[in-house]
Parts: sequence; C-alpha cells; structure tokens
Amino acid sequence: MAKVNVAEKFSILAGPQLDLLLDEDADGIKKFGIGLGAGLAYDITDKFIIDARYVLGLSNRLEDNNFGGVEVDTKFNYVQFGLGYKF
Repeated sequence: MAKVNVAEKFSILAGPQLDLLLDEDADGIKKFGIGLGAGLAYDITDKFIIDARYVLGLSNRLEDNNFGGVEVDTKFNYVQFGLGYKF
C-alpha cells in the first residue's frame, strides 16, 4: 500500500492488498484473496504506529460458485485495525 503523510503524525494509506485465510476448517473457501484498501495511520512514537483500513475484496473466495445453476460471487470486505512497530 502507498502511504502519504498529510500531517506530522497522520498519513493516508491506499492501494492493493493481499490476504490469506488461516482457518483450516474453511472448506470450500479459497485461502488467498486480493482487495483494494484505504485507511489512516497515526505515529504514536518514532517506533509505534496504529492504523485502521477498509478493504474491498476483488477476488471470488468460493471454490465452487455454482449453486443449483446460479453462479454466486463471494468477496470478503472487512475493516482492519493494526498496531505496528518500525524496525
């Protein structure tokens, strides 16, 4: 994702995002997905940051999307909150 600083400690995040489903019991759901994300980040200190993002899913996550002759697309849209440490 791209990061643009809009103030000394605030920045805007935007761009493509990859995700991986770690649940082993997710039968019929693809583990890998692609989405577009946008969000905000705040630098708490020089080393710690917090951020919040909304991700719009672009890829179909069902293994078999045909239900009784009707094709169904399932995409994961989600809100993500994070705490990060800068090395």
